[in-house]
Amino acid sequence: MQNSLQQAIKKGFKEIFDVVVDSVEFQATNKDFAGDITVVIFALLRYIKGNPVEIGTKLGNYLKENVQEVKDFNV
Repeated sequence: MQNSLQQAIKKGFKEIFDVVVDSVEFQATNKDFAGDITVVIFALLRYIKGNPVEIGTKLGNYLKENVQEVKDFNV
C-alpha cells in the first residue's frame, strides 16, 4: 500500500505544485486520529515552501479523488 501511495503522492505533487518529489516519509498514525497511514508533510516542505495545513489539504483532496483506497484524510 505504501508503495502505491508513494507513487500517487509523487504524481500529485507534480500535478498540483509542479514539483518533483524524490521520497515520501510515512509513519504510524497517532492513536488520537483516525486512519492507518500518516504522510509526513513537514518532510515535504523542503520541496515546496508554504503552509503545511494547506499543502496537506490539497494533497489529501488529490489522493481522495485519485486513489481508490483513500476514503478520507485529516490534516
